[in-house]
Amino acid sequence: MFVVVGLGSLSALMMIFFRRLTADILRAQERATQIVRGYRGAPLPVTRHDELGDLIVAVNNMQDALRKRETQIELGRQQQFHKEKMAAIGSLSAAVAHEINNPLSAIVGIAQAMVAEEGARGCAREGAVCHPELVMEQAQRVMQITRQIGEFSVPQSQEPELIDINGLVRSTCNFVSFDRRFRRLELVQHLDHKLPAVHAVADHLVQVLMNLLINAADALEHCTDTPPRIVISTALHADTVRLVVSDNGCGIAPEHIDQVFVEHFTTKSPGRGSGLGLALCRSLICAAGGDIAIASRSGEGTTVTITLPLPLLGGAPQERTGGGDSCTS
Repeated sequence: MFVVVGLGSLSALMMIFFRRLTADILRAQERATQIVRGYRGAPLPVTRHDELGDLIVAVNNMQDALRKRETQIELGRQQQFHKEKMAAIGSLSAAVAHEINNPLSAIVGIAQAMVAEEGARGCAREGAVCHPELVMEQAQRVMQITRQIGEFSVPQSQEPELIDINGLVRSTCNFVSFDRRFRRLELVQHLDHKLPAVHAVADHLVQVLMNLLINAADALEHCTDTPPRIVISTALHADTVRLVVSDNGCGIAPEHIDQVFVEHFTTKSPGRGSGLGLALCRSLICAAGGDIAIASRSGEGTTVTITLPLPLLGGAPQERTGGGDSCTS
C-alpha cells in the first residue's frame, strides 16, 4: 500500500517537474525567437539554478548585448548623419554665398557712391530723404550671415584638439538662430572670457550644444506663461570647465527625469524626436572625459550642466576629481 502511494507521489512530482521544465524551455525558446524579431524589453525572470537557468541567463545576456550593440550602431549613424548634414550645409552655403555676395558687393558699391554723393550734393537725385547708409548696412549684414554659415559648417577635425569653448558657443548660437524655433525666444550668452581651452573633438561639442539648444527651444514652444528664454553660460570650476544650458520652459516631469539619458526615451510627440539626442550627448561628453547632468522642475524649466576636464600642458585632459556620475552609471 505504502509502495503504491510512494510511487504515485513520485509520479506526480516527476510530472510537475517535467511540466515546469517544458514550460521553462518553451519560455526560453519563445524569448529567443522574440529577440531575433527585435524584442528588447524586460529580461526573462530566472527561477532556476540548473543548466536551463544558465541558458535563460545567456538568453538575457544576448538580448542585452544586442541592445547595446544596436544602440552604438544607431548613435554612430546619428554622428555620421550630423557630419554629412554639416558637409552638405557647408557645400550649399559656399555656393549660395558666392552667388549672393556678388550682387551684394555691387549694392554696397552703389550705396557707397550714394553716401559720397549725399555728402557732396545733398542727395539731389534721391529726394529730401536719403539713407544710403541703411542700404549698405543691411547688405553688409547679409554678407556677414553667409560668412558665418560658411565658417560654421567647415568640416571639423575628428581628433581631440585644444578648443576655445566660448568661440564654439558663439558660432553655434549664431548658426541655430536662423532656425524658426529661435525667432520668438531670447538667446542669452554669459561667457567667462578668462576661460582656458579644453581638449576635445570640436565637432562633438558642436553636436552636443546643438542638441541641447534645439531641445530647449522645443520645450519652450508651447510655454506662454513667461517670455521664452535660453541662457548659455561658461565658467571655470575647480579643475574643470562648465558649460550650462538653461531654459525657462515647461520642465521635465519627476517620473521622467531619471530616464532622459536612456536610449529611445522621449517625451516629444511622434515624429519630433527619436529619443537618441541626450543619449548621444552623454556618449560624446563621456568620451571626452567629462560629465553631463540634468536638473529640472515641472513648470520651471530645465538646466543641463556639462563638465569638461582641463587639459594638461601637453594637451591631454586631466583626471577628473569631481562632477556628476552620468558616465559611470
